[in-house]
Amino acid sequence: MNLPLALAIFISLALFITFKNHIEAYYHYVKGVNAFKDNDFDLSITEFTRTLSIQPKFTYTYYQRGLAQYYLENYLTAINNFNNAIKYYPDDKLSYLSRANCFARLFKYKEAMNDFDLALNIDPKFALSYYNRGLASLEQGHYEQAVVDFSQSIELDPKFIQSYYNRALAYSDLGSYDEAIYDFDFISNKDPKYVDTYINRGLVYCEIGESLNAYKDFDHAVKIAPMRSDTYFLRGSIHYQVEDYYRAVLDFNDAIKLNPDYLEAYLYRGYCFYAYEDFENASEDWKIAV
Repeated sequence: MNLPLALAIFISLALFITFKNHIEAYYHYVKGVNAFKDNDFDLSITEFTRTLSIQPKFTYTYYQRGLAQYYLENYLTAINNFNNAIKYYPDDKLSYLSRANCFARLFKYKEAMNDFDLALNIDPKFALSYYNRGLASLEQGHYEQAVVDFSQSIELDPKFIQSYYNRALAYSDLGSYDEAIYDFDFISNKDPKYVDTYINRGLVYCEIGESLNAYKDFDHAVKIAPMRSDTYFLRGSIHYQVEDYYRAVLDFNDAIKLNPDYLEAYLYRGYCFYAYEDFENASEDWKIAV
């Protein structure tokens, strides 16, 4: 065989192997994406790992594998994947955002805030980065900064309900109750079945002494989320405040039925029994509560 022919065969074979590897890697990548969509994160990680072992040039797979690790709460492993993604794509705002979320879950807020800032440097109109930076500020107790970030997120994406909800929480923590109620009102109009809106607005009403409005919110929360024990407890607490011990006990009973470890429900049911002068049942509940 002459040299030119041998070289041509070698090149053709190399190209065939490269093409075959590319197709096989893409096959596993697609399987990984489909598994991710089905929330089968373990399988998606397996397939993304196969993709990279077959074709290391499929570098965008690091980001996808990092997301799967994030949802499995393997935050350190996820960070390693996002590090690789950023190495290959230093202007990818999603990689910085995702790594920031991992740092926040690990309570490494300094690193998280730095990555949120980097994502916003790449795209100053990245509403999701403002939102997530706001969450990190909220978790740290930096409520004023959280309000600023949630407000910026709302300005960029007015339809993102979660920004209004978390801004309302920040306002509530700041004692800005009128602003908190305004945001909760907006959410309840846009998403009437979001039970946490009614619970937290009810708590704000409790703070400002509007027991009737608090009761209405907790009562509505019970109706739309009848399997949540906290809704019964909160409604029961209003009954307790107005000394309607009979209805309070009924609500505390339901809270305990749904959550037998609900210690506060035992405590307050004990108070109700005590008010009835049913000291035996009060004592039994308090033994459980403490």
